Amino acid sequence: MNHVFHCSSSHPLDGTSHAATASARVAIVVAALVSGTLRQYVKNLLKLALTTIPFMILAALLGAIVAEMFPVQEIPAHVTFVGIVLVALAGTFLPVPIAFDVAAAFILMTRGVPLPYVVTLLCTLGAFSIYSVLIVGRTMSWKTTAKVFGAVMAVGILAGVGTAVMQHGF
Repeated sequence: MNHVFHCSSSHPLDGTSHAATASARVAIVVAALVSGTLRQYVKNLLKLALTTIPFMILAALLGAIVAEMFPVQEIPAHVTFVGIVLVALAGTFLPVPIAFDVAAAFILMTRGVPLPYVVTLLCTLGAFSIYSVLIVGRTMSWKTTAKVFGAVMAVGILAGVGTAVMQHGF
């Protein structure tokens, strides 16, 4: 006995197959998910831009003011502890792009800036800045921000003093 099962794979009302109907439903769900994700992404991107761009502009302005207050020509050739602290403060404060710290340190070193100051800047530039202060302070806490700022400054000071001691004894 040969039994053949024949099963209709078309929808009884419109003649479409069940697979086509299921595929269409999946496509609609995927399109809705992608559309929702894209809308949420654009919304979050705009919120991030509106939050951070003013801080970037403020940080650039404050960084330019600090850079003008401490021109390279005014950095004394004689290294002092107070000088290292001031360089660490300026380096921690200035907003610089990634890898700019290395280029800036190299340029300062070739221009005759004392090595302890260069090392201090190398350890502080780019690690934390006024931009980071504004963002972290606003989103986390100002106390945490102050601690991180102080820690970065301390690392810079220790590196600068250590370099000065290794070079000449302080």
